[in-house]
Amino acid sequence: MEAASSLEHYLARPVGRYFFGATYVVWWKSVHLNGISMWGRPEEDHIVRITRALEAELMPGVSPHASLIDLRRVWGVDAAAFNALMSYVSSRREPFSRLVRRQALLRPEGLAGAAIAGFYAVLTPSFPVSVFTDPQAGLDWLGVPEERSVCDELDALLDRLNGGSGTVIKLRAHLERSLGSASIAAAAQSLALSERSLQRQLREAGTSFRTELNFIQIRAAKSLMLDTSHDLKRVALEVGCASLQNFSSLFKKLEGSAPSEWRSQHAAPPRAGA
Repeated sequence: MEAASSLEHYLARPVGRYFFGATYVVWWKSVHLNGISMWGRPEEDHIVRITRALEAELMPGVSPHASLIDLRRVWGVDAAAFNALMSYVSSRREPFSRLVRRQALLRPEGLAGAAIAGFYAVLTPSFPVSVFTDPQAGLDWLGVPEERSVCDELDALLDRLNGGSGTVIKLRAHLERSLGSASIAAAAQSLALSERSLQRQLREAGTSFRTELNFIQIRAAKSLMLDTSHDLKRVALEVGCASLQNFSSLFKKLEGSAPSEWRSQHAAPPRAGA
């Protein structure tokens, strides 16, 4: 697939192209398969851009096709973004029911995965949907055997867009699943590497196991502080810190403020009349 230089460029001929932004890639691999890949914590304006790109589905001459939504790298769900996506899908139920044969949703682990999987429980789709954690299982269900390499292509693309190495991306995915029991030995086994090889590849990428672990801990903590009412002690334990003091010191070192201060600054303001 080739990069579209703009949204207009993508809409002019979407098949074989992708359009990307801060937390997303909207792509169209072939006339048989298209999809969206997202990472991080997509915001409302990101969803608005995505929905504009999705208008390509409604262009004249588009044939029924399968859809793959890859959200394995999403770590947080913004309420306004969620509502914007719900509104868009609701407004396009009838044409999507004719054009989307099946849709496979690849979900992340943890709280974000539960929230994402629950999206279709809130809004019943107008086409068959199934949720997976394994990408190849999702592609098999979609019935597009000629596109089995698309996940490898997307992984390489997201690697380039995020400026990281494949090992770093895979390590972060592993750590997100095992924060409470993270160790370099378990990580190396999960990535089918020796500990020495893992450490070497991380050095070559300009990072380390401890750096990546701390990165994932803080990222998960931010998601918990924004999306739940958990007290900070529980947040600390859920991200694998031995104590609240340890968590607070780590957070302040990496973010420049105490967790309580960060939470109060970034929490959504109360709605009028609430």
